[in-house]
Amino acid sequence: MEKIIYRYGNRLDLDQVIELYRASTLGERRLVDNRATMENMIEHANLVVTAWDGELLVGIARTLTDFSYVGYLAA
Repeated sequence: MEKIIYRYGNRLDLDQVIELYRASTLGERRLVDNRATMENMIEHANLVVTAWDGELLVGIARTLTDFSYVGYLAA
């Protein structure tokens, strides 16, 4: 296992994101078979933080925030 690297941004490979959701229990509560919805979930989040083990996406956190006081964290 390589060192986990954290990255910011929502320009992600949608297939990698969907695979991560499917590999975790989050896929059971998200519309992973609806690519348009999944794409919108990532694209319209105000802040996306991802965790990477080399080239493998191993974690994601999506946030809707006002960047001042409140943030809603959704994985």
